[in-house]
Amino acid sequence: MKFMKRTKKNTITIGMKLTVLLLLIQFSTTVFGQNTIILCNTDQKSSTEQARSDQGMISKTIHINQEIDIDSDININDTIVFNLFADKHYSAVVSQVTKNVLETTTISCSLIGYDLAYCVITFSDSKYAIIIDIPSKNEYYKINFNRENNTYYVSLFNRANMNSVDEAPGILPPSPKMENIEGNMNKDEPSHSKSGTFSPYQQNNLKSVGDPEIITLMVVYTPAAAAWSAANETSINNTISMMLATSNLVLSNSNTNVQLELVHSEQVAYTELNNSNDLYNLRDDGDGIMDNVHTLRDTYCADLVMLLENISFTGGLGYTLNTTSPFGLPTYAFSLVRVQQANGATFTPIHEIGHNMGCHHHKLQSVSPGPGLYSYSAGWRWNGVSGDYCSVMTYTSGTYFGDGITHQRVPYFSNPDVLYEGIPVGNSVDGDNAKTVRIEKSVIASYRNGCCIQPSVQASVNQVVNISDTSATIKWTRGNGSNIIVLLRESNAVNIPPVDGSSYSADSCFGLGSVTQLDNYVVYDGIEDSVTVTNLSPGSMYYYAAYEYNNTDNCYSGSPLTGSFSTFLTPPPIAGQANADTTICENNVAELEVINYYGNIQWQDSPNGTSGWANVSGGTGQNAALYTSSTLSDTTYFRAQISLPGYSNVYSNIVVANVISIDNSLTQVGDTIFSNHNNAVSYQWVDCNNSFVDIFGETLQYYIPQTSGSYAVIIEDGQCVDTSTCMTISFTDIFEETEKTFTIIPNPVIDDLIVQSSSDYKNTSYLIYNSLGQVIMKGNLKLSNIVNTSSLTPGYYTIRIIDDEITETILFFKQ
Repeated sequence: MKFMKRTKKNTITIGMKLTVLLLLIQFSTTVFGQNTIILCNTDQKSSTEQARSDQGMISKTIHINQEIDIDSDININDTIVFNLFADKHYSAVVSQVTKNVLETTTISCSLIGYDLAYCVITFSDSKYAIIIDIPSKNEYYKINFNRENNTYYVSLFNRANMNSVDEAPGILPPSPKMENIEGNMNKDEPSHSKSGTFSPYQQNNLKSVGDPEIITLMVVYTPAAAAWSAANETSINNTISMMLATSNLVLSNSNTNVQLELVHSEQVAYTELNNSNDLYNLRDDGDGIMDNVHTLRDTYCADLVMLLENISFTGGLGYTLNTTSPFGLPTYAFSLVRVQQANGATFTPIHEIGHNMGCHHHKLQSVSPGPGLYSYSAGWRWNGVSGDYCSVMTYTSGTYFGDGITHQRVPYFSNPDVLYEGIPVGNSVDGDNAKTVRIEKSVIASYRNGCCIQPSVQASVNQVVNISDTSATIKWTRGNGSNIIVLLRESNAVNIPPVDGSSYSADSCFGLGSVTQLDNYVVYDGIEDSVTVTNLSPGSMYYYAAYEYNNTDNCYSGSPLTGSFSTFLTPPPIAGQANADTTICENNVAELEVINYYGNIQWQDSPNGTSGWANVSGGTGQNAALYTSSTLSDTTYFRAQISLPGYSNVYSNIVVANVISIDNSLTQVGDTIFSNHNNAVSYQWVDCNNSFVDIFGETLQYYIPQTSGSYAVIIEDGQCVDTSTCMTISFTDIFEETEKTFTIIPNPVIDDLIVQSSSDYKNTSYLIYNSLGQVIMKGNLKLSNIVNTSSLTPGYYTIRIIDDEITETILFFKQ
């Protein structure tokens, strides 16, 4: 089983109430120091809940947020908030996140404030299935996907009306001196079996009852079972994954020191007979019915085999272990389960697996009473604080007991040392199936030892990058093994693969890791998709082989991903450092230099420093450490590209050549000349007709001549100086202008612009336009003839003054 590492803590909300249907987007906030993630929402806009009397069920549509990445956004110790119906709100803490051989992600969690209430979330083929079980409140919820209308539903079931079927009595296999112990119902034991047996070596290596153990399980299913799961529980993979999670919950709650691991699942070509012959047809080999199951069991090393069917004659049926032999009964480690009861409150799958391990029903049952393998191998029932409860091996209905009291099944094997609501769930004399499991677990787990379970998909699409004289990075696309191990060999192909069952120490420094033999070194062993190997020899050929494997048995068999690469004779290029940014005047050159580099130089330029990089054209020293550009009219970005054969190019830091451009044009407004270059360091107006002599005191951006003439301005901006064109002013032209009704002062203006009129203001209004002709201000001059321009940026503007039939336009400059 692939356990995924988790570190983050989140709070996930499921089933938030909405009054309208919303398009959901993933978001997070902080709640008590954790992140909150909305996973799904009930649809409060839909019609009232639909009820089904046959199952005591109400259901409602629910919306799943598909933007949640279940493999990365939900982690161990996260809090999930379930807002299911208007009056049903619960919180749960994530206890485990796993991904099984079906590539199905399973999340197990326990509800806060309710003893052993639990939830399971599975995700397969981009679809969710969720169950929430609260025994103390007699509530059982399911969230499943309906493929007919492409909608998720949340359903609340009444446990007493869940349309479940009681399990059939466990079938006792024949003892070595017995045949057909069940009479004519049971077929003879087959004369041969493809299934392996318990070896003497394995017998001598049984673990103690206190040691943890893994029992492998293979699940096969009929087409009818798959169809039912697709229609009712999203998919058969979700059904099987939930079944595994709830079964392991029972084993964990009961302190059995054992867990189930799913090693394979597959559909079988079989149609249900809907009677006990279905189990016999599953177990028997050589009769032409489901014979491939035995081959699959050996191939995938399954200790136990379970068949899921769409049946009605029983909830489940299995063989009961009836021998304390250290070999067990591997040829009878079979069971079948009604697919409708594969997951949920009946715990039927683990009930049947309990039979396979020697567990039995309650001793006081009227039908098929315990004990099983040992005198204490029996179920238990008790009166709890919140209700009457029983263990998973006990029939629930009061019709099987003299007291007539129906009990609710909870996720426990009987165990006198485990308490539920403060009350023991077993009895040391008459009800301790958990002890039976602990004793027999290693026997069962040894039914199929020594198998080599290969991943079905090996690594692929290899690539070697960042090769240098002494290092290289090997990349691959992962298969479906739990781990991948990479071997590297110099000069020759890898010829000694890792040995099945062995463990190795990996080191990416070549020569320091384990060797399979001679010079085949292990350079990586883990779950990632790349490794950077160091300590390589310059100019050498290296060969690698990557093996996907499952870390439960360290089985490395299979065709590895292979490849090769050569290291370079020379070290990689070094980018070096270019000089700092520089500032130049328009139509001048930039001087650039790179130092501490190694390799061949090619200077490049770009208009913006992020794209459009190209080799420089013009200038001198394009391939030298010192480069002088051609004349520049705009700010330009430069870098030095350093290259060596066989290596990727590297680049120096970017140098910005800031180009200062001076606008040397002038504009006349009335009797005032303005420089069109804003925010210069200094201005100095000169007389063009007098050898460009400075005009004393005229150092503003504008100049008001006192006499007719030709004038220019010397502009200094940074390190750049330029002289404007000359402008001729004729006072005769100025004074001959038509007299205006309106004038403005001052011009240029800093803040307040005063509009003066030769007549009384009537309905006088104004509009101010920018250089693009857009109206940016407007107002009325009747109450005040002052226009505040403080909000305008420096530059030229036009004010249009309108008074009845008079309209005048005046240009002004805002400083």
